[in-house]
Amino acid sequence: MKENLEELRAQLDLADKEIEKNFVKRMEISAKIAEYKEEHNLPTTDPAREKIVLEKHASAVPVEFSEYVKDLWGHLIRISKEYQNAKRGK
Repeated sequence: MKENLEELRAQLDLADKEIEKNFVKRMEISAKIAEYKEEHNLPTTDPAREKIVLEKHASAVPVEFSEYVKDLWGHLIRISKEYQNAKRGK
């Protein structure tokens, strides 16, 4: 039996709720990282770490999604850095 559009959208809504929950968790952790970096006089940006994160996530999904995942994580990293800078008053 094929699923109808409403059923598929309901599944998508559930997945979106999980993404939202995990996004908030990630941003809360980013705030703690900002505090640590401020206390230890570390820069917000760590290009080596960013490269590791992008490659790790790209390799964890089917190849057809890898470039999209890199794009997604690139945005998440940028958002996290913006938030860390805001927390640090920069």
